[in-house]
Amino acid sequence: MVRAGNGESSNCENSLAYSSDGGQTWTTGRAQPSGVTGSNNDSIAISPDGKRVVWAPTGTTAAYTSTNWTSGKDTWTAVAGLPAQASVRADRMTANKFYGFSNGTFYVSTNGTSFTATASGFPSTAKIVPVYNQANDVWLVSSNTTSGGAWHSTNGGTSFTKLSNVVLADGIGFGAPASGATYPTIFMAGEVGSVRGYYASTDGGNTWTQINDSNHNWYYSGYVITGDPNRVGRVYIATNGRGIIYGDGTP
Repeated sequence: MVRAGNGESSNCENSLAYSSDGGQTWTTGRAQPSGVTGSNNDSIAISPDGKRVVWAPTGTTAAYTSTNWTSGKDTWTAVAGLPAQASVRADRMTANKFYGFSNGTFYVSTNGTSFTATASGFPSTAKIVPVYNQANDVWLVSSNTTSGGAWHSTNGGTSFTKLSNVVLADGIGFGAPASGATYPTIFMAGEVGSVRGYYASTDGGNTWTQINDSNHNWYYSGYVITGDPNRVGRVYIATNGRGIIYGDGTP
C-alpha cells in the first residue's frame, strides 16, 4: 500500500511512503516529481498487483506514474489526459486500471500511463470508491448539499447510475456480504430521505437501514467509512483525529 502526505520537494518522507506488511512498517520514497508541495489521501493509488503507482501531488502541473518507486531509482513519468491534482484510485481487481476525478469529470486508464474522460456532469468535488472484490465496479459519492448523492458504475467507469434514494454522501465503503447476498454490504455516511446518518445496505443500495441513532451521531465521519471484508456486519468509521469507531451488527 502507499500513502501520501504534506511534504515538499526536499522532504520525501512526508510526501510518499509505502508498506508491504499491511501498514506495520513504512518505507519513505527516495525521490518524487519536481515541485511537490503536498498531497492527500485521494491523490495517490497503487495497482492491485502492487507494481504501479499513480500520483497527482499538489504543486505539480501533471499527474505521474512509476513502477520502480521501491528500487531506489524512483522514476516518475507524467501521465497523459489526467488533470493535475486530480483524485485517483485503482480498480481493486484489474492490474493497471485506474480511475480519476477532477472538477466534475470522471477519467479512466487501462494502462496507468494515459487517461480518457468517460463521464461528466457530476458535482465539482466527489470521492471515488472502488469495490474491493469486484472488477470494474466503482462508486462516486458527493456531499454537495444541492447536487450531491451516490453514483454507481459496473462497467469500469464508462457510465454511472445515480441512486435516487441518496440525497448526499460523505463517504461509502464495503464489507463482507450478508447471509444469502452476493454483493458486499455497503456502509455509507450520508443522507437518505431527510435523515443524515450512517447507513447499511445489503442489496446494492436499493434499500438502506440506518445503523446509528440520535445518541450516536459522532457528527463528523472524516468522510471515511468502510466495512470488514472478512466479518459480516463490522463497520469502521473515521473521526478526523479522534480515533476510529467500529461497530458490529446484523445488516
